[in-house]
Amino acid sequence: MADAADPIAERIALVMELRGWTAAELARRAGLQTPTHISTILKRGGERTSGTVLSKIAAAAGVRDRWLITGEGRRGGGGGGGGRGGG
Repeated sequence: MADAADPIAERIALVMELRGWTAAELARRAGLQTPTHISTILKRGGERTSGTVLSKIAAAAGVRDRWLITGEGRRGGGGGGGGRGGG
C-alpha cells in the first residue's frame, strides 16, 4: 500500500493493518476533513504532511507522535496506559 521509500507512510499503513482499519476509518477517527486524506499520504508520502495532521493520526491510532514521524522510540504506550481498546 505505502511507497517503500516513505517511512511515515509505511508506519501509517502498519498501524492500519494492526487495527484492521481502512484509510477512511483512520481519517474519520483522526477527525480529518476528507476520508481520502490518509490515502493521499499513503500514495504520496508523509514528509509534506503537517505535524498537526500527523499528531491527529498518531492519537487516533494510539501510537506516539515521535514513533509515527521518526520511527524512533516505542510505537505505543507499552504498559497499556490509555491506548485504544477494541472499539
